Amino acid sequence: MAIERLTPENSAEWHSLGIQHLQRYEFASRFVKGKNVLDAACGNGYGAYTLANLGAKAVTAIDLDADAIKYAKSHYFGNNLSYHCEDCFNLKPVVGGFDVITSFETIEHLDDPKRFVQLLRQLIAADGCMIISAPNTLCYKRAAAPVANPFHVSEPTYQEFREWVETRFVIRQQWEQTPIATSLGPQSSLVEKSALVRWIVRSELLVKRLAGRPSLAPMLGFADSQERAPRVFTQVFPLLPERRAVADVFIFVCEPR
Repeated sequence: MAIERLTPENSAEWHSLGIQHLQRYEFASRFVKGKNVLDAACGNGYGAYTLANLGAKAVTAIDLDADAIKYAKSHYFGNNLSYHCEDCFNLKPVVGGFDVITSFETIEHLDDPKRFVQLLRQLIAADGCMIISAPNTLCYKRAAAPVANPFHVSEPTYQEFREWVETRFVIRQQWEQTPIATSLGPQSSLVEKSALVRWIVRSELLVKRLAGRPSLAPMLGFADSQERAPRVFTQVFPLLPERRAVADVFIFVCEPR
C-alpha cells in the first residue's frame, strides 16, 4: 500500500490539505459518542486523537507505517486511544465488531478496493456505522487538467465508489467535501477560524507539558509569526445528484448489509 503523510508541523501542506483531513474527522465525531471506533489507516494519528476526544468510548487506530505509528504515539495519546502497526488486510475480526469504522482517503491507495470493503464488513458490528471517503477522480486523475498523484492507484468516480461500497454496505447518507474559498493570509487567521484546531493544539500543549513529551508548540509559534501562506477552506455538504461529477471528495455514511 502506498503512503502519504501529513503533519501539522509541515505548515504548507497542513494549510492546503491537513485542515481538510481534520474536518472529515470533525464530521465523523457526530457518529462516535460512546462507541468503540476503528480508524483504519490512521496515518499520523491526529484524526484518531480527535475522535477519542470528541466522545468516542475507545478508539483503535491502525496503520501499516511504523514511522507514522511512532509519531502518533509520541504526539497524540489518551486512556481511550490505542495505536497498532498493522496492515488493514491482516486484521482479524473482534468479538461483536466495532461500532464505528472510519476510513478517510484510504481506498484510493489500494489495488483491490472491493476487497478492502469486504474486510471492513468483517470488522464492523451488525448494527455498526462506517464513514468512508474518497477523492473524486474527475477532479484529479481524470480531470481536464489531471493532477498526478503517484500514491493514488484507484481514484473512483461517484458511481465507481458507490459500487465498491455497496458490495457489502448500504449507503445511508452521501456528503461532499469541497473547497469554498482559497486565499492568502496569515496562518493565525486560519487557526482562528477552526475551534477544533485551537482546542486540539491547546489541550495537546497542556497535556504534553505535564507529561514531558514532544509538543506541537511550533504550530502555534508559526501561527504567531503571521507569515502569509495559501489557505484552502472547505466545507462538508449533502451531496446533490448534480454535484456528483464536480464534488472534490465523496463521504459516505453506511451500515452493513
